[in-house]
Amino acid sequence: MDLATYASLDGVGLGELVRTGEISAREAADAGLRAIAAVNPDLNAVIEVYDQAPLTAIKPDSHAPFAGVPFLLKDIGSHDAGATFELGSRIARGLKAPPVASELVNRFRQTGVTVLGRTNIPELGSSCTTEPLLYGPTRNPWDPSRTAGGSSGGAAAAVASGMVPIAHANDGGGSIRWPASACGLVGLKPSRNLNPVGPHEALALNGLACEHIVSRSVRDTAAMLDWTAGPDAGAWCYTPRIAGSYLDRMRETPRRLRIALDLEPRFPPTTLSPEVVAAMHDVARLCEEAGHVVEEASVVFDHEAMLPAFARILATGLRGAVEALSAMTGRPIDDTMLEPHVLAAWRDMRDVSAVEFDQALGMMNMVARAYGETFRSYDLILTPADGQCRQHPRPAFTETDTRKAIALRIGGHQQFVAILQESAPFAAGQVQRFTTAARDFHQAPPGSQRIAGQGAGPQQIARRKVATVAGMVRHQLCSGPVHVRHRTRTKPDRRRSAVAHPVESNTSMVTAKAPRA
Repeated sequence: MDLATYASLDGVGLGELVRTGEISAREAADAGLRAIAAVNPDLNAVIEVYDQAPLTAIKPDSHAPFAGVPFLLKDIGSHDAGATFELGSRIARGLKAPPVASELVNRFRQTGVTVLGRTNIPELGSSCTTEPLLYGPTRNPWDPSRTAGGSSGGAAAAVASGMVPIAHANDGGGSIRWPASACGLVGLKPSRNLNPVGPHEALALNGLACEHIVSRSVRDTAAMLDWTAGPDAGAWCYTPRIAGSYLDRMRETPRRLRIALDLEPRFPPTTLSPEVVAAMHDVARLCEEAGHVVEEASVVFDHEAMLPAFARILATGLRGAVEALSAMTGRPIDDTMLEPHVLAAWRDMRDVSAVEFDQALGMMNMVARAYGETFRSYDLILTPADGQCRQHPRPAFTETDTRKAIALRIGGHQQFVAILQESAPFAAGQVQRFTTAARDFHQAPPGSQRIAGQGAGPQQIARRKVATVAGMVRHQLCSGPVHVRHRTRTKPDRRRSAVAHPVESNTSMVTAKAPRA
């Protein structure tokens, strides 16, 4: 199989060729390995290629949607049995995963994928850029001078560049959605524990972290969810899957939806770039043209209290991981083994009491309840993935107080903002309502996905005007009084919105409403 054909297919399309016998699973795997060898030296997305990738047995009558499709696992979260599992950190160098695979990886294999290797991540998945000291930075395939995002930056760069059609990813505070935005992919953070996290986890990052994939088509994301969603044995809690198929729901004609356009800046920076506002209005217009109702609305909550609460939960998780890894490997907890921000988190969180941690969880609950109330009036919330388009961003860490510094980082301080065009990273929350709407925006045929290549810069990407939608954590994070502000939506003045920077930022997020009891 030639690489041009291989890279033009999404996962469902490639799997169809294998199922029908047009190509073999070995041919598909060989194409994936050749693509990695050709592209990865420039991007550093894949940190290990397995010597002999075992091929899933594909029967001629197989219904597995991703029969023989090359796939990559992220170096954190769900893992394969006994595989090297280093979590992007020197303290875990050479560490092997437990001898029992995660349930999600077992389900991935049931879809027919061939696991070729693992992808790069920031240390312990703790950053919105992927540049660990252990393996070095991952670069954006659309523009190698920019970041691929994080923490699923390696997965996103591999998929966007055509190394593989789909790849494992996970998300606690943006780790699927930011890389999907940076690399122009579909990035879904499912509802909490819709996909299993066991048997080695109960509530990953206290329920904030969720597992899925990044892809180049909505149908790949929906088809994978059909096979992975649902609890595993002994799950503490889970979101029930829908009756029927997510992929079938995507093919349905969506009913008329009520969509909230939320342009209220809540995280640093506290203003939105004019080009971001213009892009948001473009997406809103496309929603209206598809027959949906769009109104400007925002939920008022104490974001100043939410940021340090989230930071406390994240940093406490880092502390627990650091101490467990040190105990397993016998390595010291110091600057020879850990990067500065992780070491600072470990030091800072030693003083956090159980009461303070419980208060942080309570703050997350209040935010979630506030957004839950919004869904009494709206089906979707459309928000920017990042509020600023910066050529030279500020650094992620300027303080040694981790409770402050991490709060800034989770608030949108990407090191670079790249182009998000043909993509639909959608909703935290119940998925079926959005999978039908996503089809309206994902205009390219599923079998002809765009692939990033060296030299494909922002100007080239911006010529292809495609609506974008992406997931948001807000109603998932989280009682108190709720105030919803409504405003008449106005069109931006293009003369005032025009900027000299050639990058057009079509970066937006959608949050889907959870079902009512």
